Amino acid sequence: MKKKREGKKMKIAVDFDGVLMRTNEALIEVFNNKYGSDLKYNDITSWKMWEIFNCKEEEVLSAFLELVDYDWAKIPMEPKANYFLGKMHPLCHLDILTDRTFIPNTLEKVENKLKLEGIMKGTHYRNLIDTKGVDKKEFGYDLYVDDNPEMAKSEKGTLILFDQPWNKEVKSKEFNDNLKILEEMLACPENKVFRAKNWSQVYEYFLKFFGGCV
Repeated sequence: MKKKREGKKMKIAVDFDGVLMRTNEALIEVFNNKYGSDLKYNDITSWKMWEIFNCKEEEVLSAFLELVDYDWAKIPMEPKANYFLGKMHPLCHLDILTDRTFIPNTLEKVENKLKLEGIMKGTHYRNLIDTKGVDKKEFGYDLYVDDNPEMAKSEKGTLILFDQPWNKEVKSKEFNDNLKILEEMLACPENKVFRAKNWSQVYEYFLKFFGGCV
């Protein structure tokens, strides 16, 4: 297990869609209303949604654009995300990174949704950053909490892959309640992708492996 180094806080990047909020539930509702389909959240088993929806990529992008006018208060938060962010933030430099390329002009809506769920700048996170299509791994954080399966392909930083139907096929280390096994797994330098099924597991990884420092 890595040892703490006094005076240096770990830099953590947390995703918004699919990690803090279940935005795809809103997308499914919009898509079904728009195209008369009956898709469910668990039907999204690929990052390339148009392959699952059996439609053109442009149709999925069109549904994303309609989220601009969606009632974001209806988008559910991942359980206890706000609680665990509040516990992690004082121990590290925690930013929320989100790519708004597919849902443009919504950064203010993201910030308002965070406030609505009790996730406040200064107490739960440091900065809210729109990556504008740039690979998040290029921002140089120590740890990423994200649902994007493509991020598992990069060796930069460590990834806690937030478990979602569209990233099931990614090879990753599963969380283990056995402390000794968990520590051995986390101590192995070859292991760079760790799967968390909920925010409680994200927090356990943070405490046991990183301890707030790198």
